[in-house]
Amino acid sequence: MDITNEMLEKLIAGKSVGGSKSAFKSRIRNAIHDLEKSKNIQIESEDGYGSGYASYLDVFCFKKDGSASRVSGLSTITEGIALYLCKFAPVAVMGAMTKTKSKNGGSSSFLRPEDLDKLPTGNWDAVLAEIKYKLEKQNFVLLEPRVLKQKMPFEANIPTILGDPPYQIFDAFFHWED
Repeated sequence: MDITNEMLEKLIAGKSVGGSKSAFKSRIRNAIHDLEKSKNIQIESEDGYGSGYASYLDVFCFKKDGSASRVSGLSTITEGIALYLCKFAPVAVMGAMTKTKSKNGGSSSFLRPEDLDKLPTGNWDAVLAEIKYKLEKQNFVLLEPRVLKQKMPFEANIPTILGDPPYQIFDAFFHWED
């Protein structure tokens, strides 16, 4: 996928590129539905984080057999793959993520460009292949981490708390404001 300045400007402004917002919502719903039907993958999805607004849907994918989870004290720690599906373009990114849950709540972090090349410890080949297949089936393009790590080609004001100026191309596609 060729990323142009015009595309980046539209994404920052919350405008769709390569299709309509309703088409992307449908595509995201279909991808989620496909992942939910998996015999190997369990998912949890977040559409925003409480009071904030995200330009993407966050899907946490982990092994259904429980092998990626462990109990530590009163918490359960689960390793998995965070998948971000952009709401304004047919693109996605993924990287390693750890979530912690207890009876009082939980915690996780956000994907950053430096996380995109990483996978959780252990063998994730089957899970990764299935995620990629289901994304391709819904016509999502997995963006290359090396491209997303590049600085924005122009000065931009991106409404995000996930990154600081000078912004990276990642920030135009995947931003969250509180």
